[in-house]
Amino acid sequence: MSKNCLIVPCFNEAARLRIEPFREFLRQQSEIDILFVNDGSQDGTAEMLATLCDSVSGRARCLNLPKNVGKAEAIRTGVLELAGQAYQWVGYCDADLATSLDEMASLLRSCDRQEHHRVVFGSRWSRMGCQIERELVRHWLGRCFATFTSLVLRLPTYDTQCGAKWFHSSILEVLFRQPLTSRWLFDVELFARFRNHFGRAAALEQILELPLKSWREVQGSKLRGKDFFIFPVDLVRIQLRYNQKANRNQAQ
Repeated sequence: MSKNCLIVPCFNEAARLRIEPFREFLRQQSEIDILFVNDGSQDGTAEMLATLCDSVSGRARCLNLPKNVGKAEAIRTGVLELAGQAYQWVGYCDADLATSLDEMASLLRSCDRQEHHRVVFGSRWSRMGCQIERELVRHWLGRCFATFTSLVLRLPTYDTQCGAKWFHSSILEVLFRQPLTSRWLFDVELFARFRNHFGRAAALEQILELPLKSWREVQGSKLRGKDFFIFPVDLVRIQLRYNQKANRNQAQ
């Protein structure tokens, strides 16, 4: 049975972090380990994570960063910590479990059924028979942003910003070796890097987007309303940086 690892970045999550769902998940999912990345928290998060990791017999561990570096760099540091280890898939999700651990396991099962895919990620598509709980304003802002993101990437993505993703170990170096330039839109950068390195045709074939059955907005998010005004600027920067490279590669 292949082993996989889920990265959970944490920054001052003591008020929102629920220990028992992680403990129960590890009891049920023998093929998935967890790496918590404590991103310089100052509120007792480190102590909570230490208690959890000590109770699950090596199935979870915590990487403590000396200072806060942001979600993108925390995830990248975690991925590089795992690179070269015997994990077939490495993923990440948010510590508040807006995407449940069961959903993460379901996405991973889709990876195993589709051997040619190398990226699998969830999308918050509200539809009949599912439970997607999201503030209406954030939903519509997100849909506008997603439309422009799809145009920038030149890929038919629906929800790049959903924090539920798995990456095959064979592409970790390509996507994560170099620092990410965007604090909030690093997911978009990762797709752009995949497209530029492997080509658009490979991206269309090897990146799988699956609608989640459940997702819920959790109070206390680090994302604020004003941050949505930063997104267009970052998106333009990503377009200039990565699409110019893509155009040069096509011209050669």
